[in-house]
Amino acid sequence: MLRQIVLSIAGYKVLAATNGESAMRLFTLDHVDLVITDQLLPGLTGGQLASKMKRLKPEVPVIVYTGLQEIPSDAEDADLILTKGMTPPEFLAAIAKVVAKSQPGAETP
Repeated sequence: MLRQIVLSIAGYKVLAATNGESAMRLFTLDHVDLVITDQLLPGLTGGQLASKMKRLKPEVPVIVYTGLQEIPSDAEDADLILTKGMTPPEFLAAIAKVVAKSQPGAETP
């Protein structure tokens, strides 16, 4: 919830889902420029969700956000793995970098 607020204040439009099924529904029905998923989702992991999303829309970057100490072994399809505990400026800088890389010439947010 905190990161959703940080992103909204920074000017990003945020679509929120509480589980993988809802996230996939939003991903397929709405235009999405970037996905940030928690690793520990009900029903499947963020890494598994990243794999499903990349099969549908490989051009959309997916970030797995985790509080785990080790890099999740199933997150190989993620474009970036971020660990919880980052400051809001660090978090926003990482997001802006991924968005800029995926959309050359686009302004962020």
